[in-house]
Amino acid sequence: MKKDLDDYLELIQSEGIRNFVKTALAAAPPEFWIAPASSSGKYHPPEDNMEGGLVIHSRKAVRVAIALCRFFGIEDGLMKDMVIAPPFCMISRKAAILGITTCIPSTD
Repeated sequence: MKKDLDDYLELIQSEGIRNFVKTALAAAPPEFWIAPASSSGKYHPPEDNMEGGLVIHSRKAVRVAIALCRFFGIEDGLMKDMVIAPPFCMISRKAAILGITTCIPSTD
């Protein structure tokens, strides 16, 4: 499942932002990679409510970010990276909010 996000990570041009996102994903709980996007099944499409649904949902969120960049004429650079990167972290953070565990990297 982790490889399913690699092609999207490569769209982030800034090495610093890309590494930050990689660190956040590496710290995501293991359940993130297999959990459905919704615990109730009410608010997400069926394909997001199966095993790996959060990853599928993450890919969709990044595609929306890319579409927004196109719509607003954000072609490349830091601004585009700042639009593309948050969906990765927001969705992986959702796993923590659901009480699975934390996806915030340890400072130990």
